Amino acid sequence: MVNPKEILRRTKSWLSPDGVIYMTVPNMLSLHRRLGVQMGYLKDVFDSTHSNNIFHQPGRFTKESLIELCQSCGFSVQECFGFFIKPFSDEQMEMLNPSNELIDALCEEGKNFEDIASLIYIEIKVNS
Repeated sequence: MVNPKEILRRTKSWLSPDGVIYMTVPNMLSLHRRLGVQMGYLKDVFDSTHSNNIFHQPGRFTKESLIELCQSCGFSVQECFGFFIKPFSDEQMEMLNPSNELIDALCEEGKNFEDIASLIYIEIKVNS
């Protein structure tokens, strides 16, 4: 989303009074981004990656900035958490060909270590 604030404001009129929006966004403070900075692949954790460009992800979010965005657009946060520890880039993870059990474990551990999780989940609804 190029202008997430505008899109969120528009979606409020599309929802029924009890409607809910579910979103996942990349966590800019994730382990793999931090490692990318340490290794010199990224200038900082907010730098665009190849995957960001492919999936048209111009937004840069931390858990706090995502919550702030949603609240500033008139939504209340029902739930928000990090999930999925991803130690490597998408390409590197694909080369490892992790088992389903490992993927499930990485998803769950992301909830235990939200600050370095790869993704952020948020559930929001219109303030009443």
